[in-house]
Amino acid sequence: MKNKNNLSVFLIAFFLTFSIPYIGGKSKIQLVIDNEVNQFSGVEGNVDNFPIWDDGPEISSGYWTLSPFTIDDDGYGDYTWAQAVNEDWCSGSGTLNDPYIIEKLLIDGQTSINCITISNSSAYFKIIDSTLFNASAAVYLKNVSNGIIEYNNLSNNLAVGIEIDSSLNIKVLNNVISKNTHIGIFLYNSNETVVYNNKVTHNFGGIISYFSNTLNISGNYVVNNSYYGINTRDANQIYIFNNLVVGNIRSEVFEYTIGIFVNFCNNSTVINNQVLSNFQGIYSRGEYNYIASNLIKNNNYTGLVVQQSYYSIYFNNTIVENERGISADFGTNIIYMNYLDNLIENAYDYTSEQNLWFYNNIGN
Repeated sequence: MKNKNNLSVFLIAFFLTFSIPYIGGKSKIQLVIDNEVNQFSGVEGNVDNFPIWDDGPEISSGYWTLSPFTIDDDGYGDYTWAQAVNEDWCSGSGTLNDPYIIEKLLIDGQTSINCITISNSSAYFKIIDSTLFNASAAVYLKNVSNGIIEYNNLSNNLAVGIEIDSSLNIKVLNNVISKNTHIGIFLYNSNETVVYNNKVTHNFGGIISYFSNTLNISGNYVVNNSYYGINTRDANQIYIFNNLVVGNIRSEVFEYTIGIFVNFCNNSTVINNQVLSNFQGIYSRGEYNYIASNLIKNNNYTGLVVQQSYYSIYFNNTIVENERGISADFGTNIIYMNYLDNLIENAYDYTSEQNLWFYNNIGN
């Protein structure tokens, strides 16, 4: 009989616990056991650390709050694409017309690992409208093709906003990439990449590319980085145009702070950029390059440096209010129809080689 009474008390308590209404932000449970009234009050906001039902990742203001993860189609990550598409935050089929879409993620990289790593993948995919922070890299792509990284906030990371390594046909579009400790956008050995209309500010280096060919860097706002604004090195067919490159300067090492650095690149084009208030404006090394129609203004030292440059054309640039206008050394180039009006010196050629200067207009 005692056991039966105990069972009855338990069933009554269980029923009352899960049927009591939630009123005014607090819940109150009344249990009547052996004619005694017992009350238990709850506080709004309490968390059940041992839920009976797992609802999956937390959703915060329409975003999925996730831990860092890796997608690797060779099976070396947390998911393959075939597995990731079963998650609520991923959709699509990985084709050109129906790419995999990862969207609305909020990921804290926990100070060490990358927020999102994608490797060994040729599927078409997009990462869009996500906030990824406090990681080594917000997005890291390795041996990947056919990806789009768009409309994300990739800021406040310990190394890099986005790193693209040994990859092909990647587009980085319309992102905010700010206050990363080292580099905003870093490309290494990656070809046919488009970097367009990103806001890249207050990083150590802005947009940095090594050994990456057929690269289009256009329409970006590259401001107040403390190393290079845009630096491309050892590559062919680089197109840099319509970028605003301003205030990329670091006082303790002036000589290494440059707005746009085309460093041993060939067959490249730099046109219609505004390069303002850096330490040096545009620095060009390489062969068969075309540097034209840029506004190079108010840089602390030289507006345009032409060094170890051969068979290149420097045409129709407006180079004004810099300490020095054009400095040329070691090369065979055509330098013509530029407008020069600078503070100390408009142009100087340090070499006896065959640079051809003509029709340059000297201002006041």
